[in-house]
Amino acid sequence: MDQGKKGENIANAYSTFLIQDLLRGKYGYDGVVCTDWGVTGQVTSVDEFRGKPWGVENLTEVGRHYKVLMAGCDQFGGNNAAGPVIEAYHMGAKELGENKIRARFEQSAVRLLKNMFRVGLFENPYLQVEKSKQLVGKPDHMKAGFEAQLKSLVLLKNHHRALPIAKTKTVYIPQRFIPETRGFFGNPTPSKWVFPVKKELVEKYYQVTDDPAKADFALVFIESPKSGAGYDKKDLEKGGNGYLPISLQYQPYRAELGRVQSLAGGSPFETFTNRTYKGKAIETANLQDLKTIEETRKKMGNKPVVISLNLSTNCRSRI
Repeated sequence: MDQGKKGENIANAYSTFLIQDLLRGKYGYDGVVCTDWGVTGQVTSVDEFRGKPWGVENLTEVGRHYKVLMAGCDQFGGNNAAGPVIEAYHMGAKELGENKIRARFEQSAVRLLKNMFRVGLFENPYLQVEKSKQLVGKPDHMKAGFEAQLKSLVLLKNHHRALPIAKTKTVYIPQRFIPETRGFFGNPTPSKWVFPVKKELVEKYYQVTDDPAKADFALVFIESPKSGAGYDKKDLEKGGNGYLPISLQYQPYRAELGRVQSLAGGSPFETFTNRTYKGKAIETANLQDLKTIEETRKKMGNKPVVISLNLSTNCRSRI
């Protein structure tokens, strides 16, 4: 939040002090400045992250667009609606005059077009079909891409040197349970059981069976623990503040060492500022991933069980 020369307690995209005085003035940057996603949208609730007009909640949507432009931004992240931008132009025409607001818009247009000119999108925009046929799907390029993907994989453990496994072997791949969850923007996903990988892809390397007894090894696909976005209205309905811990483990987790007083708080939709989740417990939605490993281990006996983990847990899950 900007509290610069004007003393405005506003988000960075609206800050003339940060963008004009510091970034462009003091440090001489004259490239494109793009806002964060959804900064001109309206906040509708605590747990639906659809708008971030921090400090300018009292302005209209058009007024927010105008303030962002006057602060020096050139592009609106996550916003493809032309209407509010055009209305912001008319607002500027009334306040500054047609010439000044046009000059401001053309200033951003120049910055954006420079990026396109520098990579040749205008000087040589036409596709050469025959040349594309020679380049797209070229064996050397495919090989380099595949090798890059291999290097992106990290082998965490290899007990008893189980890997690599010969192509002639037979593999058992259990189905994966996808739990019902809510995404970062509040959208629900129904639960379901799925085969976690394209069968025809696996069949290029191994024989596939649905009978563990006939398999030489098992391949289990799982994801990192999913414990939600750190907020649940049910907790609020029960008298809590709605905020829950985020777990990095599959088994139930309790935040025994959480902060008594949270560092953040102050939503206009809340009558409190303390978002602490100390002492609260959370259950991981995909606990079945761990159970599938344990069940597969029993079914396979002493035969190898290979785990493929898609690790995607990050701090952005927090509301």
